[in-house]
Amino acid sequence: MCGVAAAGEKGRLRHDDRCRAKRSKRAHGEGGRARPKGDGTWEATLTLPDGTRKYFHASTQSSAVAKRDRAKATVARGLPLPDEKVTTGSWLAEWFEKVHVPEIKPSTRRYQRSILTRHLIPALGHIPLVRLRALDVSKYLDDKLKEGLTPAVVGTHRGILVKALYAAIVDDKLARNVAQAVRSPTRSVANNSSAILNRYSRSCG
Repeated sequence: MCGVAAAGEKGRLRHDDRCRAKRSKRAHGEGGRARPKGDGTWEATLTLPDGTRKYFHASTQSSAVAKRDRAKATVARGLPLPDEKVTTGSWLAEWFEKVHVPEIKPSTRRYQRSILTRHLIPALGHIPLVRLRALDVSKYLDDKLKEGLTPAVVGTHRGILVKALYAAIVDDKLARNVAQAVRSPTRSVANNSSAILNRYSRSCG
């Protein structure tokens, strides 16, 4: 036993600074293990700096805790806590109509809306916005080149995505622009069978 009887306190023990029992209490906002819910899912909680609580749900205990710990790390870095329910597709649609449309000509509007509805949203729209990776963008560009689109057209696709993700950063929905980390395709890239890895490695180098 690490504790010693405190003087004048009948049999009451004190723990020294190295005692696990003394350090077992979690810090404010740290949260504990996830708890099971009635519907078979698991829930983990995190107390934010403003005192509000954020709840994270998943099908397994470890997944719920992982979600909570990622959010905790984000808060510790002073970054906004993203909403994982927002998909890339829903944000692209919202950004285009509310932010981008007023800034472009009608002819450009029709062309770029077709890029969203026929290409970007069908391919990337299902991915949660905060989970979109540079590798996802790089693979998308490569796939479009293989479909026969020219590097210039595919570069336009990337440009739209860069603008949309930048607006998401301004709106505190993202911490970084993964599309900007991927270079626009060139003719040599279009004929390169290892385009994904080459382009992604250059962006990270």
